[in-house]
Amino acid sequence: MDKKPASVGRAPRQSNFELLRITAMMLVLIVHADYWSLGVPRFDMAASHGANVFARVLFEMLSVVCVNVFVMISGWFGIKASVRGYANFAFQCLYFMLGIYLVMLFSGQTQFCLREMARCLFGSWFIQAYTVLYIISPVLNAYVRAASRRQLCITTGLLLAFQALFDLDGISRFVLAGYTPLSFVSLYLLARMLRLYGGSSARYGLSVYFLSVGLNVGLAYAAGLSGAGWLPSPVSYANPLVVAGAAGLVLAFSRLRLRPSGFVNMVAKSSFAVYLLHQHLLVGGAYFAPCMKTLYRHYDGIACLLLMGLACAGWFAAAVVLDRPRIWLWRLLCAIIPRLRRAVASRPF
Repeated sequence: MDKKPASVGRAPRQSNFELLRITAMMLVLIVHADYWSLGVPRFDMAASHGANVFARVLFEMLSVVCVNVFVMISGWFGIKASVRGYANFAFQCLYFMLGIYLVMLFSGQTQFCLREMARCLFGSWFIQAYTVLYIISPVLNAYVRAASRRQLCITTGLLLAFQALFDLDGISRFVLAGYTPLSFVSLYLLARMLRLYGGSSARYGLSVYFLSVGLNVGLAYAAGLSGAGWLPSPVSYANPLVVAGAAGLVLAFSRLRLRPSGFVNMVAKSSFAVYLLHQHLLVGGAYFAPCMKTLYRHYDGIACLLLMGLACAGWFAAAVVLDRPRIWLWRLLCAIIPRLRRAVASRPF
C-alpha cells in the first residue's frame, strides 16, 4: 500500500487562492459575456471575419475553466461541512435571489408569481450541485483519508473518464456537460489528489493550462467547421481539456507566494455574489446579456474588448458592494441567535 502523507487540516485564508477565486469569478463573467450573451460564433464566417471569430473562441476557451476552478478550490482545502457553514452559503443565496426578486417586484419590473419566485430561489443549477457536494463532502473526505494513493488516483481517473466518454454527443443525460453533482465530486477528488500528491507537478501548472487552452481552441474550430457531434464539446465542463486546464490553473496559483492581503480576501469573500447577481433569473437575460450585446454591436476591436472588460469589472464591483450589507446582517444574526437560544434555555416553564 502506498504511504499516505499527513492529512491536510484547515488552513487560514491564503491570498493566492483568494486571488484565484476572484480570477475564476471574473472568468465566469467573461464566459457569460461571450458565448452565453452573444451566442456561439459562426465558424463559416471565419474566412471573412477571422480575427473576430478567433478572439471570441480564444476568450471563451481561456475562461471556460472557471466553474471547475471554483469547485476545485473547495476540493483543494476540503469542505469542512457544518450547519453554520452551509447556513452562511444559503443566506447569501437567499439574500440575492429573494432580494433582487423583491426589488424587481416593487419597482414594477415583474409581477408577483409564485412559480417565478420559486424559479428565482431554487432554479440555479450551480447551487443545487454544490449543495449535493456539500452534503456528501464528509463522506468524500473520509474516503480520501482511508484510500491509498493508488486507490484515489484510480477512482478519480475512472470518474473523469466516465463523464468524458458519456458526454460525447450528449449520449448520456446523466453527465449533462458537467452540470451535475457527478462532475463536482470528480473535481473535488481531483483537487484533493493534487493537493496531497501533486506537489512536484505544480511547476507545470501554467504550461498545462495554456496547452489545454490551445488544444481546446483547435477542438472548437474542428467541431465548428465539421459539425461532428462525436467530438468533445469545447465548452463542456466534462471535457478533459477543460478539466486539465482548470487543474493547471489551480496548480499554478498554488505556487504563488503572496503576502496576506486584506483587500484580496475581502473581495474574494464576496466573489460568489457576482454569480448570484448577474445570473439571477430576472437580471441575466434582461440586463447583463443586453449590455454585452450592445457593446459588441457598437464597437470593434480593442475598443470592444476594453469596454466589455470594463463592464464585467463593473458588474463584479457592484456585486461586491451589494454583498457588504449581507455580511453585516450575517454577523448580526450570528451574534443574536446564540443570545436568543441562551435566553430561551434559561427561561423557566
